[in-house]
Amino acid sequence: MKVREIAKLLNGELVGNAELDVNKIAKIEDAGPGCVAFLANPKYIKYLATTQASCLIVSRDQTLEGMMRPEIAFVIVADARVAFGWMMQHLNPLPEFFKQSTAVHPMAVVDPTATLGIGVSIGAYCVISANVRIGDATVVMPGVKIATGTKLGARCVVYPNVVILNDCTIGDRVILQSGCVIGTDGFGFSRNADGSYNKLPHGGTVVIEDDVEIGSNSTIARSALGATRIEKGCKLDCHVHIAHHCNIGENTVFAAQVGVSGSTQIGKRCQFGGQSGVAGHVVVADDMIIGAHAGVMKSFVEPHTTVSGFPARNHVAALRGQANMMKAAAQFHEIKQLRAELETLKKQISEKFSPRK
Repeated sequence: MKVREIAKLLNGELVGNAELDVNKIAKIEDAGPGCVAFLANPKYIKYLATTQASCLIVSRDQTLEGMMRPEIAFVIVADARVAFGWMMQHLNPLPEFFKQSTAVHPMAVVDPTATLGIGVSIGAYCVISANVRIGDATVVMPGVKIATGTKLGARCVVYPNVVILNDCTIGDRVILQSGCVIGTDGFGFSRNADGSYNKLPHGGTVVIEDDVEIGSNSTIARSALGATRIEKGCKLDCHVHIAHHCNIGENTVFAAQVGVSGSTQIGKRCQFGGQSGVAGHVVVADDMIIGAHAGVMKSFVEPHTTVSGFPARNHVAALRGQANMMKAAAQFHEIKQLRAELETLKKQISEKFSPRK
């Protein structure tokens, strides 16, 4: 496509040759002729002098005076990172995996009571059970299992070997990456007097709202009663576990290996760092940032709070605590050295002033 088409698509200001052809997306440091790249982080300005990109998407607040090269077309937008995301969707749409001549692969098993929308694609070795409903233009790749009564919205992408268990509800434009499991039983048991356990039935469900993405090998457990709910716009990385009866607020994002215990309520637009965890029956307020490896052991009701450490506490307090621990370690070694010197002095004094025989 032409650079002028990119500028129009992104509603950006064009500086440079509008007729340059662009056919590939690349990083600014690796881009060659015919590539479009973006510049949002000031740390990457150093590559502006050497990049071979034909087009750069830059943020309006970037200071590039005297650095713009005439052989590169610049598209100036409000937020280069957001605009580049739109470009990636336009130039690299989701590929048509496992193209097939029929909507349902002959090696798929689809129950006669299942309802498939217009343009649905079902890959080989899929099992679509009774009373399943799949919305228009949804792609279900090979090896997927969808159990009885589940509803899957329009324009979803379900990658290979996903398992969606019975009576789950999944909205529109949801992406389920390979190997994730939706609707497994929650971890619920009652303990007997002799220490053995009885499994509690989980008759609830999972509701995943529109525009959610769930990463590979993540698990969303169904509730015993009611629903485990992932609200619209949430993005979950790989190996995330959401326990039974949790509610994850809209546009919340989880990095890899986050774990959320049962009956926890997570607010809207929260950000969870990798390997952070939340105890059960806890409330996390809106717009919170949970640092990597943090352990949230109590409720936080004040929005726009950043916490870190274990147990999680205000991030500034956590940093001070870490600094104090480092100081304490240094002081410990200093005290140990002083004690050794004191023992040496005591020994010398004792030898000098002890009565002679």
